[in-house]
Amino acid sequence: KLFPRFEENASTPAYRIFLTDNFRSDSSIIDFTNGICSVMMNTDPCDPMYTAEDALICGKKTDTCHNVIVSVFDLQQRSGDDQEEAVSNPESSYIAHEIASILSSGAYTADQIAILARNNATLEKVDAALKELSIPTSTQLDAPFFKQKEIITALSFLHAIDNPCRDIYLLGIMNSPIFGFTADELFSIRQGKTQDAYYTSLVNMAETSTSLGNKCAAFVQTLQTLRKSARELTSDALLWKLYTEYHFFALFPTRMAGDNLRFLHTLARNGEATAFNGLHGFLRILNRMMEKGDSCAIPSGKSGFQGVRLMTIHGSKGLEFPVVFLAGAAGLYNTESQNSKAIFSPSLGCTFSLPSESGYSKVNTCIRKAARMESAQSMSKEEMRVLYVAFTRAKERLYITASPRSLPALLRRTMPDSISYSHKVLDKSRQIQTANSYLDLIFLSLSQDPGFKQWILSYPTENPSNRYQFTSQPVTIYFNPAKKEDQTDESFYLFEQKILDFSRKSIKKALGFQYPYQGTTKIPKKISVSQLNSGRYTVDEI
Repeated sequence: KLFPRFEENASTPAYRIFLTDNFRSDSSIIDFTNGICSVMMNTDPCDPMYTAEDALICGKKTDTCHNVIVSVFDLQQRSGDDQEEAVSNPESSYIAHEIASILSSGAYTADQIAILARNNATLEKVDAALKELSIPTSTQLDAPFFKQKEIITALSFLHAIDNPCRDIYLLGIMNSPIFGFTADELFSIRQGKTQDAYYTSLVNMAETSTSLGNKCAAFVQTLQTLRKSARELTSDALLWKLYTEYHFFALFPTRMAGDNLRFLHTLARNGEATAFNGLHGFLRILNRMMEKGDSCAIPSGKSGFQGVRLMTIHGSKGLEFPVVFLAGAAGLYNTESQNSKAIFSPSLGCTFSLPSESGYSKVNTCIRKAARMESAQSMSKEEMRVLYVAFTRAKERLYITASPRSLPALLRRTMPDSISYSHKVLDKSRQIQTANSYLDLIFLSLSQDPGFKQWILSYPTENPSNRYQFTSQPVTIYFNPAKKEDQTDESFYLFEQKILDFSRKSIKKALGFQYPYQGTTKIPKKISVSQLNSGRYTVDEI
């Protein structure tokens, strides 16, 4: 009321702008969001969350429009030893290579691309895949400093110089790219003598005249030279000597790796100002930090957001990016709160399972079941809102990736048997309310659309590949419940009318029910003879 519309009074400098009418995303993203949300958020007729007034309206005019792409990777196609790698590699690798392709085209820079996920574990997998392609990343999370490859290599080198009889560190630096000992060579050096320190076996092998012996002799000579230097140099000077002579910055060329190596050098320089100076003292400082759980984390975006942004969906609220990847859409919701010993409900209070009569088990009470159902419904609605936030962060391109355990099972569960809208409307609504992942929500919502089968480009039934790609067609996907008069499927309206009539009768019968033996409810469990003789109760009541 304080700010009238511009057209109402063109002379006033103040006017209102409705964001829903001026949304900055492309029409394909707007239509995709409206199509999904208009179905998944309106399964409860008593509490619709996405009405016609909530639908977004594209206020952006562009010549080209990129379709929303949903890429699904079927983990069921992998088995055996590849199963563990399949959990992260195909999806993360696809995202990394797709970003590399986008960057090589020159249409976008790295800081215009964002990767969103529900949890940090998914982001870490994608971050690792991006680093393999030397794509710069920027994340709001702190990098696990002591778990970085460059830091592990540097610390292994320092520990081997300080005490070569510590097998793990010695093997770590020998197997690193700096010296390049293979696993077979390390096994041959041991020669089955597991009782001695590995360094002893290394020295013995260095005395032989074989090619492996010559390689070991060169390494032992290098280690002895560095041990002499460690007695004369400060820890920071020794560390920088390793960086330059063994080309650490070339072996680990990413910006984050360089920042980590320089920060480790800063820690060494600061350690020289304390009582724990020298190489051994510096390693003692680092060991204490790791024992206390101090990650020494360096925010990878400290020099500005110059790389691909990785963040949780909650952390992306209020932000927009030209290109957005929603990763890990098949990840299951966290339902720990619904399985806890005590479930709190705003309307029912705190509910518990009660001990059984035997005392050896627990009984799940009706109140606790109701509280659990209420908690599940609340969580489902919140996850829908979070998914809406993820969709609307994208301005020009939206990619959704997922790795379900079994894609065929997902499609059998969500794909309609016919294009007719009368396919198990009630069952689908219930399935949406009990969905346990974003991918389930997306597919179940699309299965309510008569154009879902046209939306699926292909689904091979024989020799399917590990990756299936679906591309949105905004006109086909978009479904607005407010436009029912445009539908021509009369069978759907007849089916819907039967559902409504049945629902009205059921509700009226349930609310208007009266117990036929109301009088018996007034009779106490125990009645004395005098009470019966008093005539207080009739024969019919008894």
